[in-house]
Amino acid sequence: MNNLRNDYRVLESWLKKRRGRLSDLARQMEIKRQTLHTNIYCYRVDQHTMNRMKGYMVQIEHEEKQAKRLHSRLNTWMYKGNGRQKQLAAFLGISVVSMRKIAKAKGDGQYVLLKHGLQNVRNGISHVEHENQGGFKAHIQTITNLYRPLKNKYFSFAQLHEVIDNIRLYANFGNMSAALIYQECATDQYRVLSIGFDSKHAGMIESHVCEQQNPHVHAAFMTKLNLAKGNAPFEIGTIGILTDHMPCQECAVHLINSGISQVKYGKDEHHNTGNKVFSFHNIEVIETKNLIKNVLLNERTIVQ
Repeated sequence: MNNLRNDYRVLESWLKKRRGRLSDLARQMEIKRQTLHTNIYCYRVDQHTMNRMKGYMVQIEHEEKQAKRLHSRLNTWMYKGNGRQKQLAAFLGISVVSMRKIAKAKGDGQYVLLKHGLQNVRNGISHVEHENQGGFKAHIQTITNLYRPLKNKYFSFAQLHEVIDNIRLYANFGNMSAALIYQECATDQYRVLSIGFDSKHAGMIESHVCEQQNPHVHAAFMTKLNLAKGNAPFEIGTIGILTDHMPCQECAVHLINSGISQVKYGKDEHHNTGNKVFSFHNIEVIETKNLIKNVLLNERTIVQ
């Protein structure tokens, strides 16, 4: 009897340490909160039930530590944007306002996650991330499918224009332009090393974005990102870029670091900033008239 009395004191002290523990304990025991409250404070709990409660108390304390860690992660994760708050709220079956309150909660409010189930919240985060990355996976698959038929084949310069025309169809943002990095193998014989197009997609990271006011990946930068690491210029000879628009200053720096020695472009939308960088590093820059015609035709198509 004395043991049970001591257990009651420990239980009551444990419940007072955090608001919401009674509800969590009721969920663990699969009974109504009010029923558990009555049984405890009217001293209707026998020794067997008390021993069960003590086991659940240890489990709840362990989950509380996990909830604090998950809440800290959730608060950072939700404010990455891309509709994460709304998507996770829909997954958990609560309003966006409630989701925001959970993310901003302090003190005992952090443990509201226990109500929704820690594993359920983790599953929701994984689900949302999978959905957000879907666009990135589709983007990668597009690049792969476009480049596969070009790999290890040789083209004339006129044929490179046709390749650019095909790549341009997949541009979805900015100037809607395309670009490719080529290896000059012989007179009028080129090999395509990588391709790119203006794109805005899930999975972009800040270091890939040149224009913060109009965030997307420039075609020229994408070609640099898609260039295989083993394609060092001293190993394969002269490489250059063929692009609808003169690369911007940021893209120019990245391209120079890749070892290009030629730039052939159709239009200059960046007020000669990229051209100045190339000139400073003695990179050959050539305006391609045929490419200009294709770019202008493409722009008229977009307007229509």
